[in-house]
Amino acid sequence: MKNNITNKNIEKLFNELFHKLSLKNKCLVFKVEPRKIFWKNIVVHTKDNKGVCDYVGVFQGRFIGVEVKQTKQHFFLLNSIKYSQYNFMKKCEKNGGFTFILIYFSNFKKMFLLPFSILYLLFNEEIYRISYELISKIGFNIKFNLKNNSANITVILHQLFN
Repeated sequence: MKNNITNKNIEKLFNELFHKLSLKNKCLVFKVEPRKIFWKNIVVHTKDNKGVCDYVGVFQGRFIGVEVKQTKQHFFLLNSIKYSQYNFMKKCEKNGGFTFILIYFSNFKKMFLLPFSILYLLFNEEIYRISYELISKIGFNIKFNLKNNSANITVILHQLFN
């Protein structure tokens, strides 16, 4: 398998990564799933958990929220983060949590972690389009391997927390 990521591969990578880490008692993180409303065993409506990050949990005793995005462009548009998600992340940070975005650039086959503190500054400066070059300088490079569903995310989180 090539080191090429699709939405399903991203989800599988992080589901398995967080599961492995929880088995080692390093974190407790879950994928936030939409709620389904059933009627006679048929899904009649799906409610989004609007404004909540893709993954939420606890790492080293702190709440974390992870939003995963990807782009085929040579830039990332901040308006792909919904206003409700931005507000959720902001409230988490104000309450001692740590939130971040993982951005995958499919053209470069690179993934970066962008802490909310940087996202907040970009929004305040009204910068809504961020080039790959800029993110590669201000973000944290996430090295990943799809063959064994691994990524160096805990190393980066340890650096950010200490």
